[in-house]
Amino acid sequence: MKIISWNVNGLRACMKKGFVEKIQELDADVYCIQEIKSTRKQAKLEISGYEAYWNSSRRRGYSGVLVLSRVPPISVREGLGLEQFDIEGRILTLEFEDFYLINVYQPMSKGRLSRDNYRSDWDDAFFKYLKALNKPMIICGDFNVAHTYIDIYPENLRNEKNPVGFQPIERAKFERLLHWGLVDVYRLQNPETRGYTWWSYRLFKRREDRGWRLDYFLVSQRLLPTVLDTEILSHIHGSDHCPISLEVTTSISRQMTWTATLLSRLWDGIDWPSYERILFEKQQAVARAVRERNRSQIDQMQDEIINLPEARALAVRHVSETESEVGTDGVRWETSSQKMQATFDLKVEGYVCQPLRCVVIFDGKKDRRINIPTYRDRAMQTLVRYALEPVAETTADRKSFGFRKGRSGFDVDHYIRRTLEGSKVPLWVLRADVKSYYDTISHRWILRNLPLKAPLKAYLNAGIILNGELFPAEEVGISQGSGISPVIGNMVLDGLQSYIQRRLYGGAPVENYAYGDLIRFADDILVFAKSEAQAKEIKSIVADFLSVRGLKLSEEKSSIRSIQQGFAFLGRYYHLRNGKVIAEPSKDNLRRFEEKLMHYIERHTGSVEELIIGLNKMIVGYTSYHRMTDAHDAFRHLDVVIQALLIQKVRALFPRQYWTKLEKKFWYKISKDEYIFSAEDKRHLQVIRCVDTVPIRYLPVKTNYNHFLDTEYKKSLDYRRAVNNKGGKYKRLWKSQDGKCYLCGKAMLPSHQLTVIDTEPLGKFSAYIHIKCSEHTVEYRDASHVRGLDVSALLEQLNDYQPEENTTFPTHDYGALREHFRKEHRQGFMMTFQEIGRLLGQQLGYLESTQSNFWYDTAPNCISHTWTDNGYAIRKLVLSQEQVYFLKANHSLTAFSVPTVFWDKKIPKNAQDEIEAFLGYIQKKYKI
Repeated sequence: MKIISWNVNGLRACMKKGFVEKIQELDADVYCIQEIKSTRKQAKLEISGYEAYWNSSRRRGYSGVLVLSRVPPISVREGLGLEQFDIEGRILTLEFEDFYLINVYQPMSKGRLSRDNYRSDWDDAFFKYLKALNKPMIICGDFNVAHTYIDIYPENLRNEKNPVGFQPIERAKFERLLHWGLVDVYRLQNPETRGYTWWSYRLFKRREDRGWRLDYFLVSQRLLPTVLDTEILSHIHGSDHCPISLEVTTSISRQMTWTATLLSRLWDGIDWPSYERILFEKQQAVARAVRERNRSQIDQMQDEIINLPEARALAVRHVSETESEVGTDGVRWETSSQKMQATFDLKVEGYVCQPLRCVVIFDGKKDRRINIPTYRDRAMQTLVRYALEPVAETTADRKSFGFRKGRSGFDVDHYIRRTLEGSKVPLWVLRADVKSYYDTISHRWILRNLPLKAPLKAYLNAGIILNGELFPAEEVGISQGSGISPVIGNMVLDGLQSYIQRRLYGGAPVENYAYGDLIRFADDILVFAKSEAQAKEIKSIVADFLSVRGLKLSEEKSSIRSIQQGFAFLGRYYHLRNGKVIAEPSKDNLRRFEEKLMHYIERHTGSVEELIIGLNKMIVGYTSYHRMTDAHDAFRHLDVVIQALLIQKVRALFPRQYWTKLEKKFWYKISKDEYIFSAEDKRHLQVIRCVDTVPIRYLPVKTNYNHFLDTEYKKSLDYRRAVNNKGGKYKRLWKSQDGKCYLCGKAMLPSHQLTVIDTEPLGKFSAYIHIKCSEHTVEYRDASHVRGLDVSALLEQLNDYQPEENTTFPTHDYGALREHFRKEHRQGFMMTFQEIGRLLGQQLGYLESTQSNFWYDTAPNCISHTWTDNGYAIRKLVLSQEQVYFLKANHSLTAFSVPTVFWDKKIPKNAQDEIEAFLGYIQKKYKI
């Protein structure tokens, strides 16, 4: 099927210019004509083989659209169904078997307020009309807007930045159609081509092709595989617009295979930051509706999210990037076309979750059952999670820290310490552990209390396949391998804090906010009490809360202890020492990590380099988790354990070699009595020492922080944490300063508040300092080098100073020329005086052009230093031709650049070892 769209700017006028002949010549199946400015009676248009469908404006000589089709439609609809818009005759909708064809002539703003508002309202009504249609669609016509700068000849924007037809509001509402799922097929097939469809009659603009692209074919994503070609027919005259054409396959089947090349182009062209921004804005709207308790708006916005094309694409990207195991269908999304296809197929309507593939693994203690969904089901769960997260975040308990953005186990540690240190009386602690939490959550409670029941029900009703046998879903439990499980898990336990407070106090004033205070990380629960009796009461309250949800407390793992006795939580042990709260790795946590180290080192069969790399990953992970605790003694102990395990490993690998030889081979001396395990030929590759972990002063999140609503707070917190944690780009900065303040030179301890400042006006170099130093800089300045100076006398000398009349100062600036020679790598080359003058920023004068002394003079501040300092000498000077030839002073050598940072700044010890190792390798390889 071939479709032509053309704004004829008056049908009767165009007929006089050969309209009928051009129609017959183009031989299309359907013609969509806009701005006909006439009625059926006035135009008297009849073309053999075509049926005409009219929607004329009630205002004479104005607007109107027409469709000529030799393919009979199922139905035809005129207008939008709204009187204020339909009087202008701007839209015709033809229904075919598999799609709607919509011929549209959008109103122009014209720069008048009343007309701008009319255009904006028309756009909104048009969008609402499209959303109500139940088939894919092809929309064509004059949209009276240029989408991007490539759609306008640049000179047309010379006098006005945002003229009518290119105003931000017009472009935004056009883009809304694209975000909704329509595709501009011309731009898809011609991403960089400037093609125009309308030209002003003034100043020969059409002859010089200085126009606008205002006419479009917008096609639903489901119809893209049917698109064969699209073209701008700029050679056809008869109007100030030219026709545009679209050719699709004659039979459009819902089952046809997508074109891999087209799908790949769509996926690879996605603007991911824009997609993420659109999704986040929708999630913000849900969070606001939850805070305002607007239930109808919550449901509406959640439906928009799970049907949002951007959200579907992001869900597919998230799943495909994890590269996890395949589900029961064996499908993995690897290519761009597969991912784009999956995005189009990801629909909530009629969704049925496939059974989960169940695998059993041994985690060192017991067999664990892992249920693996298909990629499609994972993407659907991710999509539902996008809609659930804003609700979960806004309704969560304030001190719930697990699986929530911006929160971590570090926040748990901070608020435990804060509660214990802030209490005036000794506290008791209930450590509550939910028995088989994820395996026993009641499905009935979830479906009764959580939103988005349809997709959740599909997820919960999926059975499992184990050893080829299908087991139907039970009425309890959610899969731990699902991306949505942590969100559901949090929502099931949210409300526990308020439940405890109501049962303890019954609405009466709270006696002490530490009593009944809840801290939770997923299903790990901690509640503080004033006495053992109250802790037992709270335990009973928690059990009641859980029972409604099908859950029970684990009597074996739950405990009640006083702070004097100490208690373990999330791998840390909290207790009092000399009246101060101490948190250090718990004995069980330390023992499990030692066992993990032992198993890894003993069973490793690869190279020494691989052993060190893997071991360092384990050490970094463990020490990073505990580096804000009192873990120094535990880290020292681990260093001893690691060295002992490595000694055993080396002795087992080389049983016949003497120990002194093995020690020299694998242990690198870093100080008088300190050795560290390293690779023999790569001394820079060393096992990290736990005690070298930099402690941090953690900045906790405020308990009422909402990831979706407190965006400015999040930016500030992320920056302050990055600075304090010495992570990311600040890690190298911290090491370069050796942990000392840039201003005062004193140590920066974990208890100090730090910040990063720019040490140069342009911010090229940064440095760590104490916040106190930034506020009271003079207090920390070392002024010993200026003692004894008489400032008053110096000022008097300065005021009395007058330069002698014949005194001259060096005025030459050879910086650009010097830089040119510094970067030069050729053995020999020629430069003209003109090139040299350009680098100097001025033409060479008479002296430079006629006297050789200027070029060979070696006195201070002479030009010759720009090349001699960089290893070059003048080989030949030709004054008559204004040329100078340069040659490396030692042309048998080859130059290479060393970054200036290696000359200007202190190099860390590890970097020094690595450089020396690499230079030794080069020397040995090339026999230098």
